[in-house]
Amino acid sequence: MSDSGATAVSFTLLSWVLLWWVILELWPELRAAGLSLRLRRMQMEQISEETFRLLEAASAHAEEFRWLPLLLAPERRPAGPQQDRAAWEIVRHVAWGAPWLWLELRSEASRRRWMRRAWAIACRLAEQGGRP
Repeated sequence: MSDSGATAVSFTLLSWVLLWWVILELWPELRAAGLSLRLRRMQMEQISEETFRLLEAASAHAEEFRWLPLLLAPERRPAGPQQDRAAWEIVRHVAWGAPWLWLELRSEASRRRWMRRAWAIACRLAEQGGRP
């Protein structure tokens, strides 16, 4: 193999490594930042003090919303439409990282169950003062 061929192979391998690094490392971080931004926008709407506090804790720790903690979380019913909307945003965020969850989100009952679990995690974060 010539020097230019070895260089081309090296750069091709390096580009694949960098691409997979972006996909596996940076994409979840960007998704968590997007969730945090959406939750903070919800805080700007007229909401109750409790919901504001819960959204503050959830947006500060958006990277903790993954499929396994959501799978293991107990259920806690959101109290109103704002909390319901926030729980749905969290579930949508988790579903991007867990494609197997998409099939379960097709039924309304299953969607509600996952939203109750997401809201339970948000409430736990707020009760602990934002500590995981």
